[in-house]
Amino acid sequence: MCKDGQELRGLSPIKRQRLLKKIVKSPVLSADYLMGHGVDMFRAVCERGPEGIVAKAAQGQYQPEKTTWVKIKNPNY
Repeated sequence: MCKDGQELRGLSPIKRQRLLKKIVKSPVLSADYLMGHGVDMFRAVCERGPEGIVAKAAQGQYQPEKTTWVKIKNPNY
């Protein structure tokens, strides 16, 4: 995963997301990182109806051979 010759996989997800948001147009809803308020965010998502949220370690690096995120599904979806 590179941008202008710069390898992005070694960056933290926060820095990588900042760069990728500028170049990728996607139908996936993406929010900024919300640190320390995951439970509140999940409750709000459940009330509004989306499928769920994805949780990641803020400083984790991209590891193609390993899943480094957790999908938390809305039980009402």
